[in-house]
Amino acid sequence: MPAMNSTKNRNYYLHTLVYLMLTFGIGYLPAFGQVTPMGMKIVGIFIGVIYGWIFIELIWPSIFSMIALALMGYDSIAAIFTAGFSYYLVPILIMCYLISYIFERSKASEYVASWLVSRKILIGKPFVLAFIILFASQCLGILGGGFAGIFIMWGMVTSLAKEIGYDRSNGYICFLMATIVPAVIFGDMILPFKAGPVMYNGFFTNATGLTVNMGKFFVFQMIFVTLFLAACVLVLKFVLRPEVGQLQTTDDRFGYLRNQTMTKDQKIGFAFLIGYIGLLIAPSILPKTFFLTKLISSMGGVLGVTAFMVILGAVLRKSDGSSFCDIQKASDGISWSVIWLIIATIPLTSALQNNEYGIMPTIMGFLTPLLGEMNPTLFCICCMILMALITQVVHNLILAIVFIPIFCNMSISMGGNPYVCYIMIYWALTLAFSTPAASMNAAIMHGNEW
Repeated sequence: MPAMNSTKNRNYYLHTLVYLMLTFGIGYLPAFGQVTPMGMKIVGIFIGVIYGWIFIELIWPSIFSMIALALMGYDSIAAIFTAGFSYYLVPILIMCYLISYIFERSKASEYVASWLVSRKILIGKPFVLAFIILFASQCLGILGGGFAGIFIMWGMVTSLAKEIGYDRSNGYICFLMATIVPAVIFGDMILPFKAGPVMYNGFFTNATGLTVNMGKFFVFQMIFVTLFLAACVLVLKFVLRPEVGQLQTTDDRFGYLRNQTMTKDQKIGFAFLIGYIGLLIAPSILPKTFFLTKLISSMGGVLGVTAFMVILGAVLRKSDGSSFCDIQKASDGISWSVIWLIIATIPLTSALQNNEYGIMPTIMGFLTPLLGEMNPTLFCICCMILMALITQVVHNLILAIVFIPIFCNMSISMGGNPYVCYIMIYWALTLAFSTPAASMNAAIMHGNEW
């Protein structure tokens, strides 16, 4: 074990050395295209931090990239940190993590999953059962189940497999175990106030100045994910054709779940979720002059509504007397690596996009001859395919930071619809499951022995 740790530490310090060499070394290389000497220094910091994010970790390379910007003379350290911390996504993300804690504490997601898979209509219908299992997984993602939702549904499927005598070699079971992961993750990407959509929509707004309509976003995402899961089941039934004979019997496999009743805490948690969604989409469907629309607008939209619901969760008490949202405990669930990544990318992307340093004009000059002659529809398709392939080996959040501004603005310049371009890139970057290195979620999926 000591020898293994020694090797691990040696590799860590080697990656750190490479990170520092990239960060400070590239800036001394000859400039190219329209890139200025300061632009080369910014490119070095950007390439270095991407290397750090991939091979080291997210937090300290993010912080150091801001220090490096100051050391290279881009701006003062105070101005750089202020720009990062004052970005509107930072408080929204923190509040979104607190909201997810409330849903998790209520355990409403567990009841929804149990209710869905225990319906009598599923008896003897293996492929309908497969869709319901995936749809239940999607619902768990919507309700904030996260990784817990994955393991809940995995437990149900493995219990089913053992009960009917299927082992890990059965294609039906293997397919479900794999597809449950994206189903839960996609569910988490449906609600516009969740951390993922908040970040991606923020990148789009920051790059184009356009805003995403929350009501339309929710409806489209819900339809898209549901149809995607239905398509997966059709592939299972007509292409893979696994052995499902044991599931075509009339045995009531999940009957024991049918008599479960929703607890008071679960009812409150479910009502909390519905109320929260309603408040967020209300401005999209109610008249602008309606009092609720005005109230939500005066609260500042997503941030104000989310902060209010967090306070409501802190005020409400569970059956055991504890708070639905103990803010101190809920803070432990905040992904600070994501928060610091966002803080660091704001001053860095501002530097990259500043025409004074010639970086973006040089990139656009390179991409325009390759993609600029396409019609807008073909351009969007090529962007989607390119992102879907690259995201299998590079972190999707990094790709979103780099390419959403580039491709969406190119779409606008070509006369295309930037919303279409954005949503295609959005889902291409979400499909990071093909290799264990594609994402943390993919690593969890590929690491399951089933």
